[in-house]
Amino acid sequence: MRYINTYAGNVGNACASNYQGYPIITYNRQFMNYLSSNNQWAPISVLAHEVGHHVNNDISWYGAFKHSWTKELQADYVSGYVMYKMGASLENAKSAFYIMFDWMGSMSHPDTPRRIDALTAGYYRARNGF
Repeated sequence: MRYINTYAGNVGNACASNYQGYPIITYNRQFMNYLSSNNQWAPISVLAHEVGHHVNNDISWYGAFKHSWTKELQADYVSGYVMYKMGASLENAKSAFYIMFDWMGSMSHPDTPRRIDALTAGYYRARNGF
């Protein structure tokens, strides 16, 4: 994978996409500032989740064939993995979930307990040396 460029932009929180064939992450600066005022790890977890969408090819044509819940849970898994590798505690890795989401899922995003389970699985996978 190439480098992923990040840009502040007009999005709700953060999103992974491609621009002219290059992977990018666009984030809402005010939202990230809000997250960091609650926990310094929260915005990092969000960005790691967006990296997960790129790692899992969710932005490519292949991603169009995956259910949105699958994409979100796989990106949460990557976020947990990355957060462990960066030195975050499990509670810090999960902090964005407590700030961002209500506990109910939607058509596009699973409920928070499932998402926390996916992040936790990625975290422990990294901790156990895989």
